[in-house]
Amino acid sequence: MGHNLTLLELAQVRSGKPTTKRCREILGESVRVLAKANAIIQDNPGISPAGFEGVYLGRQVRSVGVASLFTECEYRFREMGRIASEDSYRAARMKLIEFGGEGLTLNVIDVDFLRRFAQWMKSEGYSVSSTGVYLRNLRAVFNMAIDRRILSSDLHSSSGETFTQ
Repeated sequence: MGHNLTLLELAQVRSGKPTTKRCREILGESVRVLAKANAIIQDNPGISPAGFEGVYLGRQVRSVGVASLFTECEYRFREMGRIASEDSYRAARMKLIEFGGEGLTLNVIDVDFLRRFAQWMKSEGYSVSSTGVYLRNLRAVFNMAIDRRILSSDLHSSSGETFTQ
């Protein structure tokens, strides 16, 4: 966006009643930017500022539902007779949804989200070990998404930040 406005132009744009073509164009662009930002926030209510920036700028296109990926893993474990693994993934899915909401998508999960999730688990009385199991299952789901090219590996690790409990 980045426009340099005079005080008069700024007043026109802010009033919503611009009188010049340039001010009308800037107002229109501002409305489009705000609409795009609001849509991202509505679609991803738990998004962090860094995640928002990535989605807004088109660096992250990870809007696949976490629950559906977990459910697929659960189904595969059931088919293989690995009931304990199925139960572990189901428990992780349920806790992540409880924390992040029904519509939790991959694009909102970043280092900040993981830290907040771990802190929330602790406040709910869960051990570091239980939290670690859920996070390992989540990492496996991310790896599956990368293997399937749902998620780019460079997007997954682009911040350079790491998460430790």
